[in-house]
Amino acid sequence: MDKNMELLWAKLGDKLNHKTLTITTAVSTNVMEAINGKVDLIIQENKILKTQITKFEQKLDQMEIDKRKKNLIFFGVDEKGKRECKLVDYIKEVIVEARLQLDSQEISNIHRIGAQTNKNRPV
Repeated sequence: MDKNMELLWAKLGDKLNHKTLTITTAVSTNVMEAINGKVDLIIQENKILKTQITKFEQKLDQMEIDKRKKNLIFFGVDEKGKRECKLVDYIKEVIVEARLQLDSQEISNIHRIGAQTNKNRPV
């Protein structure tokens, strides 16, 4: 009878191991499918975001190009005592002396370019 019991316990152990392996495999498969589904969604979203970033970069580049289209740079303008309003008047005088037409509303913004040093910065 001891041999029968041992044989029975061995068969029971084998069945238990087989069931454990089956359950573990099923759980692992389910978990991997869930993870793969989430990873696929993240990959799709990442592709969409990369496309949007590319479009925004192109728009930004175009905006920078458009912004620079109507700019003028004047060199050699003395910095002493010339604030923004004085710079506008000075630039208007330079343009009139060059016999060009300029409406005062055409100057929307004026500023010096670069860091302040002991040299004259461009306007």
